[in-house]
Amino acid sequence: MKTLTRKLSKQEILNAHLEWYSGLEASLRQLEEKASTKMRLISENKEYTMDDDERLVKMFFAHLAEYVSRAGEVGPLGVGGIEPDVSLPPIQDALIDTIPRLWNDASMAYIHGNFRGCIFLSATMLEGALKLKIKDKGIEGELKKRFKKAMLGKLIDFLEHDKRALVPSEVIELSKAVNDLRVKHIHLLVEEEPQDLFSISPRDEFVPLAEFRGSPPIQIKGGYISGDGVNLIIDLEKGTAGILYKYKKDAKESIEKSREILRRLYPSR
Repeated sequence: MKTLTRKLSKQEILNAHLEWYSGLEASLRQLEEKASTKMRLISENKEYTMDDDERLVKMFFAHLAEYVSRAGEVGPLGVGGIEPDVSLPPIQDALIDTIPRLWNDASMAYIHGNFRGCIFLSATMLEGALKLKIKDKGIEGELKKRFKKAMLGKLIDFLEHDKRALVPSEVIELSKAVNDLRVKHIHLLVEEEPQDLFSISPRDEFVPLAEFRGSPPIQIKGGYISGDGVNLIIDLEKGTAGILYKYKKDAKESIEKSREILRRLYPSR
């Protein structure tokens, strides 16, 4: 079945955006009214509860500057999320829908700071992309004869030793790098590496609070520290503090290399 689409007019786009902002305004107004009610109850020394939606919104705004910054690294962010800039082959296969969803899921995991989740999802997306390439070439039967269950490592091995050179050697090397990161993190081999608990590893990213763009998700006031979901590092000798993002560099490498592979396998038309 073919779906007919048409280009929206400028006025239709403006109307859609107006509706979007109207919905956002209504949601924020509702939260504002709840917050005002709770503040009044507190000032009158009356009983109150912190609802889950209030906690989640507070957490979201605490990390909003981080989310916006990371969205700039893996975006652009559209209305429906982050869509892949590739052209998948026009074949009937569930992977045609799965790969774009994994592209978005890996991107959103990175934006929200779930860096290990980003590594796993990027590798899963890559596995789907390699399986799709094999199916598109009509050699899935050969793969099944060689491997009963072909997961990422075996897919890479199959393509690397195929004499027809179905994929460029650069794709093979990039795929190995992504799989290596996946294996090290999913089997917690990273934790077995020699490391100094009081230093920052090459897999991490450290941002001093003084260099943080926007409002950091942590505050140090009057000798007290407040924040949510943050690894705070304080250098007592230098008198400086910053936020440590564990495995952020590994996640960025994984998602960037996975995307590069897809762009080489399925260049945008």
